[in-house]
Amino acid sequence: VRKNPYCYGEGGEYSEAGMMERDTAFTAVDWLIENSFNEPNIEIGFFGGEPLLNFRLMQKVTAYARERAAAAEKRIAFSLTTNGTLLTDTILDFLAAEDINPMISYDGPADYQDRQRPLLSGEGSHARVSANLAKFKSVFPHLRGRATLHGDGDPFEVQKGMEEAGFTTCIVAKASPVLARGERQPEPSPADTAKSDRMIAFTRYKIERVFEAVKQRTLAEENPPSLIADLKRMAKRERKLHACGAGKDLLGASASGDIYPCHRFVGLKELRIGNVGEYQAGAPIDYHRATVDTSPICGTCWARYLCGGGCMYENKAMTGDLHIPSRAECREKLAAFEDIAQVYAQLN
Repeated sequence: VRKNPYCYGEGGEYSEAGMMERDTAFTAVDWLIENSFNEPNIEIGFFGGEPLLNFRLMQKVTAYARERAAAAEKRIAFSLTTNGTLLTDTILDFLAAEDINPMISYDGPADYQDRQRPLLSGEGSHARVSANLAKFKSVFPHLRGRATLHGDGDPFEVQKGMEEAGFTTCIVAKASPVLARGERQPEPSPADTAKSDRMIAFTRYKIERVFEAVKQRTLAEENPPSLIADLKRMAKRERKLHACGAGKDLLGASASGDIYPCHRFVGLKELRIGNVGEYQAGAPIDYHRATVDTSPICGTCWARYLCGGGCMYENKAMTGDLHIPSRAECREKLAAFEDIAQVYAQLN
């Protein structure tokens, strides 16, 4: 697929074009085993660019990681994020055998998908990916997809296109500024606010659907939406101190083995943590210490323990600070949490 207009990885190059070599990949596996200490469950995510361009290495890494994990008495899982264009029977058999359930990047209706994800030839990718989705579903009936909302994309239309394509779990997220290009989000225009209102309405629609599925006992247990996690957190009175595990229990490794807080930050040298060949985890670092309570914006927000402070990449792209979310993003999240709280209040 060609570089699309919103890719934060700059078409998979991440400021250092090239593919990961076998020795670097195996060293990264060793690093994970050693630096996960007493944690019994670990996971490796194959991500790109397009990870299936390096399928032979993926096979080798999976075998090596299973061997190393078994020797360390750890349980290991694998994930894959793919654009779905390179599927073959060999790849599908491998994913099934290794229980690697794919997340497919897919932007919805044909006109959106073809415009945002053209092939190198310039042709649209919708027809090819749609054909491969049928193959994926033959092995993974609960198919997961993630769409990026860009330009004039409408979340309701994107959701509809994903469901018609056969996805049972549909994640629709707005495109972020591309930090690798130095982009920053300007103050929202009236058009931006209108799009934000549309996103709030879309999220409310999704929450209503989840509530109805809970009432009817039709929610698919295999891929429960993130909204269920929010409801569980309310029920258990759990505090979400971080939005995610970036820099704590989640790290991204570049093709050269450099370590970053997560896959979205790969290539941003100012945020490089170290390299798999020399860095050793140990004492808590700033990513552990920076909780939602320490944020100058989030510390007094009523929803802080539901939100956790927002995605660090989104924060950096919007405000220039990893720990300060934008007012526009907060507006959308608060609207969602208000709706989720209303659902929670109706559960028996």
